[in-house]
Amino acid sequence: SRFDYVGFDESQSIKFDQPSQIQAALKHYMEFGEIKGFDAQMAAKAGIIVLGNINANRFDVNKNMVAEINPIFQESATLDRFHGFISGWEIPRLNQDLIAHGWALNTEYFAEVLHALRDDLIYAAIVDESICVPKKADKRDLVAIQRICTAFVKLLFPHARSKSEISK
Repeated sequence: SRFDYVGFDESQSIKFDQPSQIQAALKHYMEFGEIKGFDAQMAAKAGIIVLGNINANRFDVNKNMVAEINPIFQESATLDRFHGFISGWEIPRLNQDLIAHGWALNTEYFAEVLHALRDDLIYAAIVDESICVPKKADKRDLVAIQRICTAFVKLLFPHARSKSEISK
């Protein structure tokens, strides 16, 4: 409940003793932001990040890359609650040329800024005002789009306090 995110690393090889209970807990948490157990319940805001390797032959958006992830995350209701997929093979490996020399933005400071922005509701309001929602839009898809767009607005337009301050 006190972290910004919880990461499942090397997720393709994780084994669970009771997979159905873990799936139910993950789905509930991702939908409602609550942790339940031991006759207690608490709200949490941490995101969930699933990291894992995909067979190199599957690095193709036209192939089913989901088939490569751990079966615990493959259930459709669980997948519906994931709001993004970052193809890690498109992110350049860190090498000496990428290390800053001279002036740079302190990453701890930047992380604190992003953390503080989590509770600023103006960005979500800007997104809500900016998107057109079809009458029969799927609720989970809508939530995913709103959350991703809100994150992009925070990153790309941190100064914006209204829709009019965002350049189309």
